[in-house]
Formats: sequence, C-alpha cells, structure tokens
Amino acid sequence: MPLTHGTELLRRTAHRSFWQSFETTPDQTTSITFRASSDSDQETYPFLSAAPSPIEMAGSRTHKAVPQISYAIKNKKWESTVNISYEMLRFNKIEQVAALSAELGQKARIYPANIISGTLMNSGSSTAGPDTQNFYDTDHTDPGADFQTSGDNDRTTAIVAATAPTDIEFAAAVRDGIDQLIGFKDGQGDPVWVGPNTIWEVHVPAAYYSVARRVETADSLTGPVGNDLQGRFTTIFNPYIDAAGTTAAFYMHNPSGVRKPFVFQTATPTEFDNGIGTDFNKETKDSWIGTFMFGNGGYGDWRYSLLHTFTTI
Repeated sequence: MPLTHGTELLRRTAHRSFWQSFETTPDQTTSITFRASSDSDQETYPFLSAAPSPIEMAGSRTHKAVPQISYAIKNKKWESTVNISYEMLRFNKIEQVAALSAELGQKARIYPANIISGTLMNSGSSTAGPDTQNFYDTDHTDPGADFQTSGDNDRTTAIVAATAPTDIEFAAAVRDGIDQLIGFKDGQGDPVWVGPNTIWEVHVPAAYYSVARRVETADSLTGPVGNDLQGRFTTIFNPYIDAAGTTAAFYMHNPSGVRKPFVFQTATPTEFDNGIGTDFNKETKDSWIGTFMFGNGGYGDWRYSLLHTFTTI
C-alpha cells in the first residue's frame, strides 16, 4: 500500500501512541537495578569487594588491595512484532492501531522488569551470581576478601498454610528479612549502609498482596497486637515473580545503597518501527508494527536482596 495522507496519519498515530505509553509506564525495579550502557555484545563487570574504612594515618598512606571479581553479561536481542491487516489499514482504523501501539509501548517499557524479576529473581536460588554461589544462598562469602562472613539471603519459615500466611506470620518474615539485610557486612567487615530512614521494598505475588499491604499500613495486627512495621516498607505487586515455580515466597530489597542487587545493560535502547505505507507483504498487503531492544540483565550485589520462602508445617 503506497503512503497516502490516511496511512501517514495512521503511522504517526502508532508512533505517538507507542512512545506516550512507553514514557508513562512505571518500572517497579528502577530503584534496585544499576543501569549501564553497553558498546559490545558482552560486558564484563569488575566487581570490587569493598572500599576500606578510614584509619588513623601513621606517617604515610596505607595502600590496600581490593579483591576483584569478574562477572559477564551477554546482550540479547528482544523484539515484539504485530501484523496489521490490510483491512485495518485500508479503512484507517486509527483507534485500534493506537490502542495496540500503546499496549506494545507499555510492554516494551516493563520488559526489563520482566527480565529482572521473571528471570533473575525467580532463578536466583539456582543460578550463580558474581561470587560464584547461587545469588540467593545461605552461606555467601567474599572470595579473597580480608573479612570472611557467612551471609544468608535465602530464608525459609514454616507456617500453617504456605500459600496463605496470616498477618502475624507475614510480619515475622518481614522482620526476619530486615534483620538479615541490616546485618550483612562487606568484604572489609564494615556494615552494609542502609541509610537512617530506609524504606524496604517487599515484592510480592498476587497471593500475598493483601496481607503484605495490611502489615504495611495497619495500626494493629491480629490479636490485637501493635504493628511496629507500619510505614517501614513498601509493598510492590510484582506480576513476574513466582519464586522458582511457587507462589509461596516473596522478595525483600534494600534500595538505599550505592550498590544494587541487579544490573541491566543496554546496547541498543528500545526502538519502535513499522511498515505502514510500505508493501511489506505484496500478496496480502498486510503491514506491521514492532519494537526492538538489544541488552540484558544480570546479578549485582547479593547483600541488597533477599528471598523468603514459606513452607507448610
């Protein structure tokens, strides 16, 4: 179909709808992800163990070596393409094309969150991070570091019904997560900085959203008992998490540090293109709209993320 005034309007509408939706769609992993640009098919990150704390100067500077861990993330091509029928183009079905383009923009915007959550979080208990141990593990150490500790960011609690924790049970799990996160130390033996007013992020599947919100906002919990967790964390419904195939788990994150638990690198930022006004298919006269991105996600510092799994007594 040659480019006409009608098809040009359709093309511009698709373009505008895509980018308006893309720019206004939130990403629930922004605060826990280090964003990096990439200029090759693979990036290798030299994770330094930790900066040393200041010491009293005795004559001259004391130069300390910092152990380095290399961790590679290979970029991948991601795309989503939809055929647009000749009939829709011929009769300028602008509203339908605009709605489809907007939905495509929304999904393109949140796809990095899908990679972070649906791939990295969900497989973290069985996939190695930069320290060569599973990202969620019970005995993390720092290879080559001056200070060796055993950090546990893979927690488990036995309750009456794993898929339906009470507010008391969920609150106990959140407290346990906070205690773990504030207790982690870096490779120099210094506490992981959490900031004086850290608002923890609790990412939950749909099954836990209501109970998590109750613990986050209620003045008192079942008993009644006071709620010391009120306002201390933010509940984030994350539709992509299933905690390695089960809904009986949630994730806690510390967003306050310089380091982040996840990395997302981009070699080619999200693009939107279309074949409206071209003879994409000379036989059917159909056309297409689509998006493309070249990048990928990977693990960062395990000390800023924690998996909590419920099991049934």
